[in-house]
Amino acid sequence: MYSGILEILDRYWKAYGGVKALITSGYFHLSILLLALTFPFWLHQAWWNQPISIIPNLLGFSLGGLAMLISFGDEEFKKIIAQKSENSKVSAYVSLVASFVHFMLLQLLALLYAVVRNALNFEYSWPSALTAAIKVATACFSGLGYLIFLYSLTSMIAAVFAIFRVTGWYELFKNNRP
Repeated sequence: MYSGILEILDRYWKAYGGVKALITSGYFHLSILLLALTFPFWLHQAWWNQPISIIPNLLGFSLGGLAMLISFGDEEFKKIIAQKSENSKVSAYVSLVASFVHFMLLQLLALLYAVVRNALNFEYSWPSALTAAIKVATACFSGLGYLIFLYSLTSMIAAVFAIFRVTGWYELFKNNRP
């Protein structure tokens, strides 16, 4: 039933570079640093309002950027960047699109996480034995959610550079044609 979804997620994840690409990403490292710097905010404030108000606009930018990336260049250029090199499992074209898909999936995940966190923002009289554990769980949940949100923001840098990278390739392609 979900095999199509799992298959496309697997293709995206492999094209993105998998866990290794995530763990070694400078943008992910920057988001961890930002999470540490902003802990008083996400630990004690209604942080979920930020993603709910920012992400929809960011998604519009992302879709526009992806459309621009896909439509960029002539057919001969697209044919060249869509070819796999001998050392690569995916073409440069698929790799670039995967960076945008990653960017947009992070945004969607951050938005969904914030919506759920907002829905869970209510007072409940937990038994006193559970109060400390609930506070720790809430802090961890908030930290993870804000990390995803920050990573979705820092990943915008990678998406912007992906567009810039393609323009450089296109310039090289056009200048080296007879």
